[in-house]
Amino acid sequence: MSPHDWIEVRSDLFVYGALWAVVFGAAIGSFLNVVAHRLPQRRSVVAPRSRCPRCRLPIRPWHNLPVVGWLLLRGRCRDCRGAISWRYPAVELATGLLFAACWWRYGLSVSLPVAWLWTTLLVVLALVDLDARILPYELTVPAAALALLVPGLSWATPRSALAGLCLGVGLALVASSAWRLVHGVDGLADGDVAFLGALGVAFGWRGLLIVLAGACALGLGVAGWQWLVGGIRRRPRRAEALPFGTFLGIAGLALLVLDPRIVSMGSL
Repeated sequence: MSPHDWIEVRSDLFVYGALWAVVFGAAIGSFLNVVAHRLPQRRSVVAPRSRCPRCRLPIRPWHNLPVVGWLLLRGRCRDCRGAISWRYPAVELATGLLFAACWWRYGLSVSLPVAWLWTTLLVVLALVDLDARILPYELTVPAAALALLVPGLSWATPRSALAGLCLGVGLALVASSAWRLVHGVDGLADGDVAFLGALGVAFGWRGLLIVLAGACALGLGVAGWQWLVGGIRRRPRRAEALPFGTFLGIAGLALLVLDPRIVSMGSL
């Protein structure tokens, strides 16, 4: 096989791999929609089958195909014709594209499944915090513990991962205490503290600072937009609080695509 033929084969494999990653990621995204909906309600994420929220009838298996099922139904329940939110196919497509982006960045390497694992976790935490303003300990604490104890699940050195854990938890506690002194309410919930610790373990203290900067920029942008349209009060209730965990998740996903190894170099 000539070098030119080998390049063409590698190119074809890369394209086919990217397409497979989109399909696989979309299937994962379909499951994440279920997890994000049921986990805050403390319901099983595997049973019963997905149902229409309006008529409560089970959705047929072929209508559960990621993105395609929603398009076939034209965004309507097959039985009651009730509207099905566009968010379901959007999450499926976004997850598929994120999986493909990880394939593009990491290729067929040991880092690829790790990137997919963290992508899955960050997407579902971003969705749960967006809907329910919570970050479940069932996800954040095990993620931090596994990344700290199992080699290969973190992009940081052990020392940097431990430093990231301490920095994330410490910054969260300081910020929450300062907000409480000024406004009389907690600025960050306990779930945010655990999530920051998990991000610090995954990306190291350098990566954590980058994720924090990105999340703060997103938060300021959303808050500024709400202020401009008059939709935010001076002292918002907890239910109106901005989903900082969602911003952290989005910033973490961006760093994953860019490759956290870029900022995790060094002895600490």
